[in-house]
Amino acid sequence: MRIDAAPVRTAQPSVEDGRMRYLLIEDGPDVARAIAQHFAGRGHSVDHAPTLDSARDFLAVQAYDAMILDLNLPDGNGMGLLREVRRAAQSVPVLILSVNHGIETRLEGFDAGADDYLFKPFDMRELEARLRGLVQRQSDDRGRVARIGRVEIDFAGRQIRHEGQNLALSAKDFALVEVLVLNMNRPVAKAVLQDKLYGFASGEVSPNAIELRIARIRKKLEGTGVTIRALWGIGYQIEPEG
Repeated sequence: MRIDAAPVRTAQPSVEDGRMRYLLIEDGPDVARAIAQHFAGRGHSVDHAPTLDSARDFLAVQAYDAMILDLNLPDGNGMGLLREVRRAAQSVPVLILSVNHGIETRLEGFDAGADDYLFKPFDMRELEARLRGLVQRQSDDRGRVARIGRVEIDFAGRQIRHEGQNLALSAKDFALVEVLVLNMNRPVAKAVLQDKLYGFASGEVSPNAIELRIARIRKKLEGTGVTIRALWGIGYQIEPEG
């Protein structure tokens, strides 16, 4: 089910103009209809996935401002999908919407990468407010300048600077650094980086494309006190040297 209040756009989420695009993963038709109609009435778009498989289909072709995730779905538990999303280094905010009030389930959800957790039944105004907060928080993160030692990563300007000097990375090299910085405290697998940079074309890309980019970026970072470390069999992690 798709309810749109504006023409569908299929490339990027739409936080810039105030209209949001949400992925709702919920098998209850009444709950799904109520949520979709509520947000459509406020100018937002909602894609409804009643199963995990249909949610994966949506995620393969569309970026979202936030996900609303039920846990008990016909083809499995939503926790599994949440872990898949985080393993793929997708930073989309995820709000779990569940009848399960148990503390263990809530903790499992946060450990899996959820950003918020709301119990059913719920007030639609609270759901809207929580999603608005999650989207704004991510927008603030992507608009900020991150610092690692003497290196600045300007997400909005798509630049990396060392002591005020631009390191002049290509768009794809910056995208690779961005993924590593947004996952700074955990390594990112090579396969994740390849999918993030090349998407559906990854099968046509040279197997050592990521290694070549990493090597090129390391050269740019020489003397800055920051490097990209390879963790054998695990992935890559950006960190201060020493």
